[in-house]
Amino acid sequence: MVVVVVVVVVVVVVVVVVVVVAAAAAAAVVVVVVVVLIVVVVVVIIVVKVAAAVVVVVTVAVVVVVVVVVVVVVVVVVVVVVNINIRSINSSCSRSSSSRVGVVGVVVAVEEAAAVVVVVVVVVVVVVEAKTTAAVIKSYDNNTHSGNGNDDVNDDHNNKDDDDDDDDDDDDDDDDDDEEDDDDGLVGDRGGFSSYC
Repeated sequence: MVVVVVVVVVVVVVVVVVVVVAAAAAAAVVVVVVVVLIVVVVVVIIVVKVAAAVVVVVTVAVVVVVVVVVVVVVVVVVVVVVNINIRSINSSCSRSSSSRVGVVGVVVAVEEAAAVVVVVVVVVVVVVEAKTTAAVIKSYDNNTHSGNGNDDVNDDHNNKDDDDDDDDDDDDDDDDDDEEDDDDGLVGDRGGFSSYC
């Protein structure tokens, strides 16, 4: 199971890097690719972990989605702001074609940097997910093979019951000894009385 997780993670990371870097020249394409990657990562998480721990799946999936969405929002805002500023400069000032080419180069560089940031974040998230998944599956397998984990508790409870039974037997023995002592005293009293008579 862990080997399958590692293979899936490696494939996803390779696809992410290739697709995002190839599409980094256009902001709209980058946004679409990132949204697709979010869906892919969440699906991989759910498929891998659904048999191990549903709570962990939901918690980690929510965290991953929040982190990646925040990164995407930041990237989109940066790209949009840069494009708005460039358009404002182009409309308010008469600029040569060479200057506009330089501005477009800046936009492409910013978009590529944003895409690289997204790739790094996705890779880190996927690696962390792989380690978490392996740990959860290992813990799940250990608990499955070793029983339900309550054997020690049951043993302690049974031992306590046995100790209580032993205490009850000791109390019964003490009561029998007291009765015998009373009988001995009574016989002794009778013997003493008969000897006086």
